[in-house]
Amino acid sequence: MELHLLVAERVPVPKSDPRSRFQKLIELWRDHSNAINRRLCGVKLLKADDKSLAEVVDVLRLHTVHDVEVRQFVPKTDLFSSEAFEASAFTDKFRVDFWPCVLDGKQHPHVSFRYRLVMDVISSDDDTIICELQVFADGGEREVTWMRDFAFTSLLRWLKNIRLEGTVIETHRLVGISEFSRTYRHLKENFGRQIASKWRERTDPRKFVFEDCAIAAYLIELWRIRRLNPRYFCDIGCGNGLLVHLLCTQKFSGCGIDVRRRKIWDDFTGADLRERSLNPEEDVLDGADFLIGNHSDELTPWIPVLAARSRCGFFLLPCCPFDFYGRYVKKTKANDGNSCYGSYLLYIRSICERLGYEVEEDRLKIPSTKRRCFIGLVPGGGLPSNIEEVIKELLSERKSNTFVARPKVERVRNCSQVPTDLRQQLTFRIFSYLLSIDTNQSRGGVLPLPKAADLLSATEKEQLKDSHGGLQTFLKNQHQVFKVAGGSVSIRDWATEGMRRVDGKTKIAACWFKLYHPDGCPLSNELCSFAH
Repeated sequence: MELHLLVAERVPVPKSDPRSRFQKLIELWRDHSNAINRRLCGVKLLKADDKSLAEVVDVLRLHTVHDVEVRQFVPKTDLFSSEAFEASAFTDKFRVDFWPCVLDGKQHPHVSFRYRLVMDVISSDDDTIICELQVFADGGEREVTWMRDFAFTSLLRWLKNIRLEGTVIETHRLVGISEFSRTYRHLKENFGRQIASKWRERTDPRKFVFEDCAIAAYLIELWRIRRLNPRYFCDIGCGNGLLVHLLCTQKFSGCGIDVRRRKIWDDFTGADLRERSLNPEEDVLDGADFLIGNHSDELTPWIPVLAARSRCGFFLLPCCPFDFYGRYVKKTKANDGNSCYGSYLLYIRSICERLGYEVEEDRLKIPSTKRRCFIGLVPGGGLPSNIEEVIKELLSERKSNTFVARPKVERVRNCSQVPTDLRQQLTFRIFSYLLSIDTNQSRGGVLPLPKAADLLSATEKEQLKDSHGGLQTFLKNQHQVFKVAGGSVSIRDWATEGMRRVDGKTKIAACWFKLYHPDGCPLSNELCSFAH
């Protein structure tokens, strides 16, 4: 059956080898289509001796096609086939053909029809490229629409922004994607959803609960494939304690330590969660043979040190950059190609390697921008015998030599604890000034934030700073009164934005417009979400 052109578009790209750019695009599409297709958990390249590869080639009758590669798709749910494959091959220098295949009769989670990617190079000073995407005409309307309107635009963006230099860190390089997906679904369905429905923390359960389900699934599969089987793990800076709880439900023994107890710990019966301030310079974690550092902030660089003293392995997921005695400060030049986060990862890795660990790096499949992790494994010959001398040398390189743990009582850092009298004074002052800008408008005028800051005294600015915020944070907290956007502040259009009353909810806070606006509140008591 002949393929027909579905869509084509020109893309300007930086001058480079077009062949290498097209090959990189195909590599990304083949191996990372789950970044575009939300039905997929991942993609797995079949090895030459895999029985499924031979079966797919037979079913598709591709014996005469050279250099065929077959990939298996791992769906996120059981609604789609777990025996879904895609064969592909370069059939010309700038052309790749794709053939779908399902062996169990269920719905294919990816592109269910044959298609082709073609790139034509148009010679010009700007090196403009045309990428033509071709598909079978009998593809299902929904799949064709998705390929044309969504997938194709993503491919164009990739083609334009591809970096040919450097290496891409593969996601879940150290664990099997099928095994991870199965374990993750088990944790999410059997524990995660119920926990999320009863979440008592202020954080978003859809992010944090399912993120910890993914981290737990990763650790379980890592321990299984590496045959680590820790007798007793310790999650340092365990926070809400969910990761510890999930691992314990899967028959792993361990504990979690955090400087501050969380209310939700009461829900995790059976999990050993300890409120304790750890001094990493002196404390030794006796009995633990695997340490976990999941966004452990100021303890992050210490976890490899603590693990080395216990002669055990560790998992480390860095987030906020800290060195041993305070905030990490990037020391290399700004144009070295590394961000502060990238530089921090190199710093953490160097600590692990200097302690003698075999260090593996991976990228997790979690809803976070900080998802690169390190696994420290004790080599066959063990860690250095002079490990305390190595640790002493590492610590001596820092100017400060006093570890500062986070306070047991978490300080509110959003300017919400400003004294009531100050809050009223500042709100009324800025509100009145905005009204005076344009007396013909009930909302007054618009004021740039720097100009608004001029209305505050130096003492008042310091008071806001002491509340861990600034003027912009303060104004956003006065949500009924002000609207902050584009670096400016104005009076909120309460007539259209104030009708958010929840039936059955008692109104306690007084309406600012009713009290202080010359025209009163534009809404009736029944419609306004504040008390009149």
